[in-house]
Amino acid sequence: MFVTVYDAPRLILFALHTGEALTEQELEGLVAAIRKLAADGTARQLPTTALTIVETGNTLNAVQRKRLAAEVSGLRRGCHAVVTDSVLARTAMTAIRWLTPSTDGFEESTHAKYEEARAWLVERTGHPASVLDALLAQVRAQVGKGERSVERGFSP
Repeated sequence: MFVTVYDAPRLILFALHTGEALTEQELEGLVAAIRKLAADGTARQLPTTALTIVETGNTLNAVQRKRLAAEVSGLRRGCHAVVTDSVLARTAMTAIRWLTPSTDGFEESTHAKYEEARAWLVERTGHPASVLDALLAQVRAQVGKGERSVERGFSP
């Protein structure tokens, strides 16, 4: 299952991938979420923040990696952190970064633990850790309910 929460006021996209391999429908949802984040960041001329937590051994296939690399290249300013305990998945994310054209003002990083990614994002974006923790709680709740994505306009 792949679920997302988008905090539009803060331009934060938070995603959680658990269980089975990413389906085409989930990939399309992720692509749409990345496009929305990129468009909103460009329109508001503000940096974006994305955090993806991968809790599955099912990595992206080559076509999915290429597709996501193309979408992520639309993010011009901001940060993207990926969390996974899988060395294979971290290697795949490195491959995505290799395929993505370099963009000044956009940083990506891969971490083994959520706390590491949260600290990295807090340092670079200034978002409070409590905001990221609240988004984590929301994606976990969605997994429990079987929901796929939610856009929020809130202030945790």
